[in-house]
Parts: sequence; C-alpha cells; structure tokens
Amino acid sequence: MVALPDTHMPDTPIKRAGARQVIEGQPETNPVKRALLAGFGVAALLSALGVWIVPVDQGDTAMQLVKLIFSILMLVLGMLFVSALDRRHAEPEIQIDPASRQLRIVEVDSRGEAFVSGDYNLDELSDITLRDRHLTARDAKGTQVVSVAVYSAAAEMAIRKMLTQAA
Repeated sequence: MVALPDTHMPDTPIKRAGARQVIEGQPETNPVKRALLAGFGVAALLSALGVWIVPVDQGDTAMQLVKLIFSILMLVLGMLFVSALDRRHAEPEIQIDPASRQLRIVEVDSRGEAFVSGDYNLDELSDITLRDRHLTARDAKGTQVVSVAVYSAAAEMAIRKMLTQAA
C-alpha cells in the first residue's frame, strides 16, 4: 500500500471565489482542565507558604532543611501549573483569502496586539501541504514559510475545501 501526502497547489487561476470564511483554529479550551490547573497551582503555592506555619524546634536544622526543600519544590510546581494557563504565546494564525489569492500570517506580540508577519500570493507559493494535522506552505525557493497545527476537523475540512476552490 502506498500512502501519498495530501498536497494541493492550483495550476490555473481561480474560477470563482467564495466569501471569506472564518475558521476557529485555536485549540478548544477545556474548562475542567483549566479549573484543575488553576486549583492545583493555587494549592501548591499555598502549601509552599503553609508549611512554614507549623513550628519547628530551634535546634532541628534537618527539619528546617526539609521544609525549605519542600517549600521550593511546591513553589516551582505551583508556578508551572499557573503558567500553563497562559495562552498569550499561541501559534501564528494563517488566513487564506481565495478571492485575492493571498495567504497571511498573523502573529500576536507580547502585549497581545496582532500584526501581519507575512503576506504571500498563492501563485508565488510552490507547495501547500495539509498532512498530519499541520498546514505547511513553501515559497518558490522551497523554503518553509509557515507550519501551523490544525486542531479541529472542521478547520481541516474548510481548508481542504478552500484549496480545492482555488484549483
């Protein structure tokens, strides 16, 4: 059995262009997962501070060392859980406009403002591949322009439909 990649690049200009379609490409946020991460993070941070409430004898340095190591470990673990909630550093967004035959790459900077980091004509791209839940585009020189994960099946179907419209 031979498995061929799902590659499509239009040979001719587009015959008809549909309206611009907006597809939610970000991964779905699971509220239960976010609540668990927040809960575990807060619990770990509070336990890092709460361990110092229990008094220890003045001369028991071994117990103070154990408390210090436990406190640092729980502090780091809590910060990891809380930092997993941050979604500001998302992957770039790809916008495919079949009417103007443009592919735009929109990124978000550290302040949360969106900006266009790349604007490419579909005719200038040598390859657009949708394989293994990743959309990859290459320019005329063969260098990779962008590779973005496609999270939902609806987005994958819409991209395939849009690429077949461009043919």
